[in-house]
Amino acid sequence: MTCQLALASAGRFISLETKGGKQLSGELVAIYDHSKWWWNSSDSKTYAVFESSKSATDCFTFINDSQINSLKIIEQVNFKKSYRDFLIENKLLIEKAPTREWQYIITGNGDYHDFEDGFGNFAWDIVHVDKFLKTFKNQGLVNSDYYSFGKKVYSPVSGRVVEVEALGVDNIPGDYPNGAINNFVGIKMKGNFHFYILHFKKDSIGKNISVGSKIKSGDFLGLLGNSGVTLEPHVHMTMFWWDESAKRFWSIPSFFKAISVRSESNSTPETQLNYSPLKGSFIL
Repeated sequence: MTCQLALASAGRFISLETKGGKQLSGELVAIYDHSKWWWNSSDSKTYAVFESSKSATDCFTFINDSQINSLKIIEQVNFKKSYRDFLIENKLLIEKAPTREWQYIITGNGDYHDFEDGFGNFAWDIVHVDKFLKTFKNQGLVNSDYYSFGKKVYSPVSGRVVEVEALGVDNIPGDYPNGAINNFVGIKMKGNFHFYILHFKKDSIGKNISVGSKIKSGDFLGLLGNSGVTLEPHVHMTMFWWDESAKRFWSIPSFFKAISVRSESNSTPETQLNYSPLKGSFIL
């Protein structure tokens, strides 16, 4: 089993048996390495196994390697659709970029977000930059120096609001206090699929954005700020799955339905479909 676990990687299809005798087969969508975690570090991994035959409420199982008795890699031919196919079919794609100007991805699907206890592995951090890829003018000592600060933020997805925080104070760039409050909007898309957008400016989230509100992609949410666990103004966003058994969210991979993308070296944009943009990309 140790060898098979070592070979298992995200995107492969696996069959496993738990120590309780349960059989589970599906696509290994993500692996969360607890040894990297900041808060609850341990020498273990959690595997996100996706079953395409199930619904948006029960298609994921998150299982710790300590619970696995045996595991083997199998062929995709045994499954009708992939995780990405499932998201497309169930209209669980990101429909809009969060702002209406060219924006730059400084972190995407990894980096230091892997340290955030499974809450950020597939998050994007998005900013606005000048032609030199600088995020600020002057010395960057105040929030108003940052090109992102105060930009209008629009909902990337449709769904129902399940959480809102709007009263967190905007930090001084370069630091944040212990217990800093993130201003955010949490949206339930379908089943246990959710989408969260963080770091809004204090008191800027629309008064019509409240728990229970229905949201359409492109609806105005609030102004980009520097609240919470952040060193400079930016948008942080990720798709989440609510793991009912563990009573927690996990950051999971997500894709834009259609997004204009260009690189630092090529100013000609290309439209990408069902795509997850990378760090160092401009998107619109």
